Amino acid sequence: MGIRRKTGFAPEMESELVLLLERHRGTLYTVCRSFHPDDIYRMNALYNDIVYNLWKGIRLFRNKKDEAAWVYRLAVNTAINSENKESRIPEMLPFTQEMEQVPENMVCDPLMEELYALTEQLDSREKMVIDMYLDRIPQAEIASRLSLTESNVSTIIGRIKLKLKKIKDNRR
Repeated sequence: MGIRRKTGFAPEMESELVLLLERHRGTLYTVCRSFHPDDIYRMNALYNDIVYNLWKGIRLFRNKKDEAAWVYRLAVNTAINSENKESRIPEMLPFTQEMEQVPENMVCDPLMEELYALTEQLDSREKMVIDMYLDRIPQAEIASRLSLTESNVSTIIGRIKLKLKKIKDNRR
């Protein structure tokens, strides 16, 4: 079974992907080494993720003069997203009997439960922003964590609010 059968690529698309990887191999390895300098396993895993994302995006990309910038942005964004995914994995703690009992001062607010149920329908970036906002993290700190400006964060939050309102109205 060749790549063509698995990917659905035409032969020219396969060779285009191979040539793209050859042209930008140095950039890809530089990004991988900068994110995981001491861990060859994670560096190889990141390289594979980047190649997979290039494979998914190559059909859509046609602006050859900006190819190097596109490859670099895709590689860095893939690395950042993989770091975010890894940081969201909670540390496993042993379950104890005390954890089973819910404290009496933790009253479940039905409005907050509904809000969190609505946020499950957002994409991962929107969820990340709105969760920080709901945790009362200042917009300046949200902006610095996500490498955005405060006005971008404010705009994103406003759009999320409108989207949540629309989702709620469609449920009725």
